[in-house]
Amino acid sequence: MKKLWLALVVTLAGSAYAGQHMGIGGEVTVNGTVAQGSLSGAYNSADTTQQIGCMLYGTPGSPAYAVCWATDAKNVHMYCESDDPAVVQAAATVSNASYLIFIRDKAGQCLSVSAYGDSTTDLKRPQ
Repeated sequence: MKKLWLALVVTLAGSAYAGQHMGIGGEVTVNGTVAQGSLSGAYNSADTTQQIGCMLYGTPGSPAYAVCWATDAKNVHMYCESDDPAVVQAAATVSNASYLIFIRDKAGQCLSVSAYGDSTTDLKRPQ
């Protein structure tokens, strides 16, 4: 019985030290009207080109405004902008640990902004 418990403890301890990680790479991709990537993946990338993120603007008496942008490793840029409250609210949830996906129309307006983040996403490594 002791051997069974010991085997169980070793098995559980062996799997407890490493959490689940997403299979999604942190690389920023820009493809037509869709951009996506991990903020920390871009930060941790070997090149100095990749970036992705969103910024919010607000002034009294005007609607809040969001701008999201991305640059991939090949230096392909894309951005979108919107004052739609749902898009602004989604852009406001972006953090350093987010995996960000945004879609734009041909005029540069954001059609969709999605920010995903949990314990399976990459974190920034110290420089």
